[in-house]
Amino acid sequence: MGADEDTVVVIEDDHHISDLVAMYLRRDGFRVLQAVDGETGLGIVAREQPRLVIVDIGLPGKLDGFDVCRHLRNGSPPLRNTSAGGAITTGAPAKPTAGKPTAGKPAAGKPAGNSVAGAAAISAASVAGYASGAGSSASVASAASAGGSSASAASAASARGPAGGPARRGGAGSAAIPILILSARDDEVDRVLGLELGADDYVTKPFSARELVARVHAILRRSGQPQAAAGPTVVALGPIEVDTGRREVRVAGTPIPLATQEFDLLSYLVDNLGLALSRRQLLNGAWGDDWYGDERTVDVHVRQLRKKLGPDLPLATVWGVGYRLG
Repeated sequence: MGADEDTVVVIEDDHHISDLVAMYLRRDGFRVLQAVDGETGLGIVAREQPRLVIVDIGLPGKLDGFDVCRHLRNGSPPLRNTSAGGAITTGAPAKPTAGKPTAGKPAAGKPAGNSVAGAAAISAASVAGYASGAGSSASVASAASAGGSSASAASAASARGPAGGPARRGGAGSAAIPILILSARDDEVDRVLGLELGADDYVTKPFSARELVARVHAILRRSGQPQAAAGPTVVALGPIEVDTGRREVRVAGTPIPLATQEFDLLSYLVDNLGLALSRRQLLNGAWGDDWYGDERTVDVHVRQLRKKLGPDLPLATVWGVGYRLG
């Protein structure tokens, strides 16, 4: 694997968080380039074509994290190029506080916002913006201001397709690079907008650096598998077999009937075997990014899976996070 193939670009203005993430990624053999703003980060991405981009939403300057996602997915060029500078490729990163591999506590005083009102305002504004061809953050800012933290995500709405559809993807190159978003904002609208813009994962601060690296590996595993070559697989979990091709689960060879959503949840857990996943991640993965409702829906389906598949199902509750299979 060439150096350019295992490069990760980290776009984060907080040096402590950026250096912590870079240190853990370098420990796992990645080449890490760092940028402190969106424009510099896009220039590095255009020059280096990394395997993955990690970007914070709350960036200084003209482009926030949502704008960076939009530029990458639409194949838009950066506002300015960076021939040098803005990246840190050598030297020892700043050491994190001893015994605390958790980064990025949310900034105090930020309003949570009204996700319902914000989502409605942004959706309406994105349609109007596309109809008029404005396509800018300013065209939706006034409508999104009613949504609290949604206002900060207003620029993302301009990248959505007509009638609030999914983000448009550009051609080859940066449009295919996986994106992992970091954010202190845990508002549902922010998460949904980030994923609609084409982000592959959304991690809220504070976060475990080890878990972040595990998510990077999981994203790269998924993105490295050609869709056309993917075929039906059977995964064995002790006496339990999950056959994704037949959409069938067997315990000691006996088929166990599952509801559609129960199987989809189990299949998503199998795809992320060994990873601790939050309820929101499970909802996004098994229900879809556009699903709205109570996150405790996941708990109901987990209870059904445990009841139907018995004590041999290695599905553990990770307190304060969600669930982990295996």
